[in-house]
Amino acid sequence: MANTLGSQSKQPRTLKIWPVTDPFFWMAMLVLSGLAIWIAVSQWGSVFKPRPQSASDVPQTVFTEETGIHITLVALTADGGIIDIRYQVVDPEKSVIVHDDELPPTILHVETGTPLLFTRHEHSDFEMHSGVVYSHHIINSGGLIKRGDRVAVRIGTSVLEEVPVQ
Repeated sequence: MANTLGSQSKQPRTLKIWPVTDPFFWMAMLVLSGLAIWIAVSQWGSVFKPRPQSASDVPQTVFTEETGIHITLVALTADGGIIDIRYQVVDPEKSVIVHDDELPPTILHVETGTPLLFTRHEHSDFEMHSGVVYSHHIINSGGLIKRGDRVAVRIGTSVLEEVPVQ
């Protein structure tokens, strides 16, 4: 009985490499490249976006004349749970409007129109001084406001529109 395995001629095995002329190769490369770009943009896309401008860059001439204050910052802090609003007093006599019980200062979420009221504290009736920067902290209910959003700040009957949140 003859050995059938030994009688077959052994040919060297060649490794088939996907030829670059194969259209499926290019289709696979295109899909993989697109996937890599999508992953990179979705993970690091915010790096390429320009940083939002600050509240100080928003034109506030009329708002400041009416309220006596200049908004210097609207930013999220405490992992987005608190909105930090800072304002500089320009006219101490007009700036007392910040403590108005009838029409309390409010942040309005531009997209939804949802109001968030400034909190009032017992020490809120102190005298305002020109040039001093004061701050208020507002609870960001349900994380409504995000970094990069635009809000409106209402003090009395004056409204400052399109203030960026940092």
